[in-house]
Amino acid sequence: MKYHKRIYSILFVVVIATFSNCCNKENKLIKQESSNYLSTKSTAVMTLRDSLFLDKMRLYDSVIQYYRNNPNYSSTKTFGLDDGLQETKAYLNVKHVYYDCKYGNVQSYDTSINLPISSGNTVTMNDLYSLYNSSKSKLTNWFNETRFEDKGLVAVSLSKDSLSTTNVVVKLHAVFGNITTKTFDYGSPFGEDDNWRWGGDQGHCNLSNAGEDASDKIEEAINANHIDVVSPAPGYKLVYVPNDNDVVLIGYEYENPNDDPGKDNYLDYLIYYCTAEGSLEIRYDIEECLEYTEMNFYYNGENTLVYEVLISENQELGWFIVGELTPIESGSGNSRKIYHKNKLTFGQYYILLDPDIEFNTDPFSTE
Repeated sequence: MKYHKRIYSILFVVVIATFSNCCNKENKLIKQESSNYLSTKSTAVMTLRDSLFLDKMRLYDSVIQYYRNNPNYSSTKTFGLDDGLQETKAYLNVKHVYYDCKYGNVQSYDTSINLPISSGNTVTMNDLYSLYNSSKSKLTNWFNETRFEDKGLVAVSLSKDSLSTTNVVVKLHAVFGNITTKTFDYGSPFGEDDNWRWGGDQGHCNLSNAGEDASDKIEEAINANHIDVVSPAPGYKLVYVPNDNDVVLIGYEYENPNDDPGKDNYLDYLIYYCTAEGSLEIRYDIEECLEYTEMNFYYNGENTLVYEVLISENQELGWFIVGELTPIESGSGNSRKIYHKNKLTFGQYYILLDPDIEFNTDPFSTE
């Protein structure tokens, strides 16, 4: 896009934080306090809630290991459906997600798994064990299919998709990421050479670097600069367990409060959304090309949404974990729209002992 000498007051997320680029692939990842944008707690330790969560995960792990070591074992233990899904989801994240990793671009997968249920919407431990094994098998296949060279499992969620009297269709959703040591400046990560086409892997505005686009670059910067809600004290680790459903934004939901009145495709919204309605046209050299100043604007707009606006609107979201941006084109002519669809994963966070020698973790590996 071009500015045509217009002056914009661009929203910037001012962040002061330090990160370790260490990515622990051997030890697995497993507080809900007020969701302030940046916590000043730099020596956070386990709360009673964290301790109870860890005890529950240790117990679940011991049951899974017992099933594995005793193939003919059968249990009469039952759970409420919601509790069973929540504990299995938490265990998948605690057992198999990498921690202390920084990710850039991400790739997500979805599938459905049938889970038998009994009267009163209860589920047996036997069937939860089968659900865990089916989920792990899917995750293993997806891990091997993921296009990234240095990759890790970022988050796993399980949610009810449809329910009958005898079974529930469980949606398994997983996000894998490209592990990175790249660091960005929070205020303006994009320089004068970062003028990118909006999507379609069309590369730079000068038609070079095909295979990447503005959505890739903004996604990478958002995830690589992920802000942890707290910094655990030495000897502890921070673990996220995602919510059942992602927050999905198309782009028109949140306007730029500092833009001039009227919709003209010039930074109208905090995330990229461009229309060709009425007298407006989407032009190759203007709307389809995001100059570096606009790349920085949309990057900061994303940060403003995930760390301030959305959490403020719904504190039950917990904390931002990872974002996936997909470029979408619909319509043609005067009805054409191009935008970045946002799939944003939030979740609850826990502080656990690190290393936790009583809990053997098992992250996926190409080794």
